[in-house]
Amino acid sequence: MGGHKTISCSRHIPTAPPLPPPEPDYEVYGAMFPICTGYYFYKGEHNGFPYYARDDDAWYIYAEVDGVSWYISPILGQTEPPRFKKPSPGIVGSYLATFPYTGAANVAEYVP
Repeated sequence: MGGHKTISCSRHIPTAPPLPPPEPDYEVYGAMFPICTGYYFYKGEHNGFPYYARDDDAWYIYAEVDGVSWYISPILGQTEPPRFKKPSPGIVGSYLATFPYTGAANVAEYVP
């Protein structure tokens, strides 16, 4: 006769492996100051065009309202200096610094 037996059952429910981090859309490289190099990811729309943020959200790539000029700046939407500017359509290419920034920032599609 005796005591009561306690039975414990625990079930291990497998979980899905974590998703890999998203791949960036663009890479900025070059010799410039301040340094805005890094990987940029799609974040949404600004002025009716896609905009991208660096992986630390400290810099942005975005278009002017007409989509002709593109900019790289730490302030989304900033079109007055200082910033890097590409005065032609399309995000890929060379962005020239405006005073007091120096150098050029180059934007290329990300290739893994």
